[in-house]
Amino acid sequence: MRRSGPREAARQTLQRIPASASILLHFDIDVLQKKALPAAYFPHTEGMSLSEIDSMLNKQSGLLGISGLTGDMRELLEEEAENGDRRARLAIDVFCRRVRRYIGAYLAETGGTDALIFTGGIGENAPSVRERICQGLEFLGVTLDKERNGPMKSGASGLITTDGAPLPVYVIPTDEELLIARDTVRVVG
Repeated sequence: MRRSGPREAARQTLQRIPASASILLHFDIDVLQKKALPAAYFPHTEGMSLSEIDSMLNKQSGLLGISGLTGDMRELLEEEAENGDRRARLAIDVFCRRVRRYIGAYLAETGGTDALIFTGGIGENAPSVRERICQGLEFLGVTLDKERNGPMKSGASGLITTDGAPLPVYVIPTDEELLIARDTVRVVG
């Protein structure tokens, strides 16, 4: 049975907010108990609605919010390379630092891993981003091989660390459309 209504909408919105977000949400308990739309308060929001807050967090933040230019990593990498744009560099650096932080957190939660895998748009197609993410992970046994990492894009897959690295790192392309189609068949069929 699928849940719906304002409480479920609020729950789904809250799930999209990373635990590291520096925001304050306050939900009026009386309003929640009456099953009315929850009141969400951000300090100094000037009366933003829940949908406006959701849009701000999911569409206007991240790479776009930091760079002030775009949310597209390809464009940021190009802007950084061609113009030395400091805002583009900052957005990329923050992104890479956060990915490293998540890798560390997940490894702490799981007690380690046998390999790291880059996949998805940025993971598959941005060797310089993979390199920046791996910088600082040497203590885990990540020894990136720049000759392997550089050409690994546009559907290529394989190992990007040195042979015998204590923690191997791979690039493995994903077929998101196929996964969506399989899930749809499973749910409908």
